Amino acid sequence: MLLYRAPKTVDSIPIVDLGGSAATDGSARKRIADEIHNACLDTGFFYVVNHGVPQELIDAQFAAAKHFFDLPLDDKLAIHMKKSPTTAGYEPIGGQALDSQDASSESAPPDLKESFYCGHELAPKDPHAGKTVRGFGHNQWPALPGFREQMVRYYASMSELGNRILSMLAL
Repeated sequence: MLLYRAPKTVDSIPIVDLGGSAATDGSARKRIADEIHNACLDTGFFYVVNHGVPQELIDAQFAAAKHFFDLPLDDKLAIHMKKSPTTAGYEPIGGQALDSQDASSESAPPDLKESFYCGHELAPKDPHAGKTVRGFGHNQWPALPGFREQMVRYYASMSELGNRILSMLAL
């Protein structure tokens, strides 16, 4: 298996159809795996279609995000990610500054985005609940009706999709 090749100059991002990724037909899964492999080598990115995530769930996620980010700043800061041992919660504009792409600059300017991070919901008796592993527990939720439930549903759907793509990468 070819693990590396020099990247190509591309005009578009590949589109991978995941429709057959759950099939028992090994040739369909292999074809999808090859498409993902080539996309990762050639561009480093790919779009997916027929991913199985219901459009209603995606639309509801956009609506929930809009409701959250429309909250007053003080309400969002009440669940600042620094209040969570696993950094789950709100991150305000300017909360991150990544590496500068300008060789003459000492540092990059702060990001002009705000974020909300959550991880896998854990039951209080889950053995991982008391640990501080990023992405597991210690979620903070705003006082928005239905927000938590929507986030949990969407997180579960994205985790399932991620696991399916990961299985294709492993293949």
